[in-house]
Amino acid sequence: MFEGDADVMNESAHSAGPVARFRLPAWATDVFTGMILLLAAFAPNPDDVVGVVRNLGLTVVLLLAVALILPLRRRFPLSILGGSIAMAVLAPLWAASTLGFLLAAAIAVHRVALVTNRRTTVITAAIAIAILVGGTALTGTVGWQYARLVQPVALLAVAAAIGDATRNRRAYIDAITERAIRAERTRELEAERRVTEERLRIARELHDAAAHQIAAINLHAGVASNALPDRPEDAERALEVIRASARSVLSEISALLRVLRSTPSSPRAQVAEPVVNLAALDDLVEEFERSGLRVTQRIAGDLAQVQGAVSITAYKVIQEGMANALKHGADATAQVDVVIADEQVTVQIMNRVRPLANTVHADSGQHGLIGMRERVESVHGSMSTDDAGGRFILTATLPVGTTSTRHSEAGRAADGR
Repeated sequence: MFEGDADVMNESAHSAGPVARFRLPAWATDVFTGMILLLAAFAPNPDDVVGVVRNLGLTVVLLLAVALILPLRRRFPLSILGGSIAMAVLAPLWAASTLGFLLAAAIAVHRVALVTNRRTTVITAAIAIAILVGGTALTGTVGWQYARLVQPVALLAVAAAIGDATRNRRAYIDAITERAIRAERTRELEAERRVTEERLRIARELHDAAAHQIAAINLHAGVASNALPDRPEDAERALEVIRASARSVLSEISALLRVLRSTPSSPRAQVAEPVVNLAALDDLVEEFERSGLRVTQRIAGDLAQVQGAVSITAYKVIQEGMANALKHGADATAQVDVVIADEQVTVQIMNRVRPLANTVHADSGQHGLIGMRERVESVHGSMSTDDAGGRFILTATLPVGTTSTRHSEAGRAADGR
């Protein structure tokens, strides 16, 4: 009966986004409302049947005028409500008293309830009922004690209640739709964040698995090429290093691919990958020395004090620093210092670089440096580089003790183990 119900259904369906619903055009609602009002011209008050027959033409004209201005209630709800109430009070003085004028007032009250709050709705409906009942009684159309005064009171009250309930329903639908859209957007952002983190983890793992081995292969390939004509023994040793480095990098990449191809429920996923940390520092140094890098290391403090993710991160930083020294160093030497205090461990890798090669050193290793910085920050540490004075110095400061334990799980996730 009330066009606002269709409006709210249409607006709710529109706000629901992907849910497709039938939407009744506003003009169709207005046409239907006008037809109802015109038909109501033939529903007079029981005491005014003769008046309807005598003034039917004027009654239809007045109801048609009301039907034509009623669509403006969408833009001017209070003004149209006032006009509808005035017409319902005065029209019986000129024409016949029919249900159509009361319906028009009820539709206007319903619209006011749709677009305002409950307090405004109650006040407006009460004023409209008082004006309609009082005006009808004062004009003599209906006496004060006449029972038919209940009809406009009930009709306008019901219209206001329906409008208020419909507005609340629309607000509820909008709220749950907004929450659903926000939840969907949150899920999409979370999925995108996880994909990005996984891509970064894979990039770090791939770099760690291949970078220093490829650097050793490249270095010794040059040695073998230069030594082959005059020093075949040196060339043979260089080729042996190349073969060992190639086997190592192929093994590490194969292990990485197995992890990437496995699923959480597959047997391969249940096999824990070996965790490398500062306990394996001597093995790491020996590996680089076999590749041709001369390493000087100094350890101040107890390595066993560094545990969990911090120990893994420190190992990775030293590995990347020595790989950079092997690739970009001027004399294939590196100095590794590990200083362990009560609350932090400082790792520093220094190597000499050729003149004007400092920037090349940093730029060439930017992916490794970025990966190291991400690892260090994942355990709430800090990292810095210094390329002045013909030296490249990489320094990482990491927390130890309770801090390292607290962030160990985050560090393992960043390390991909």
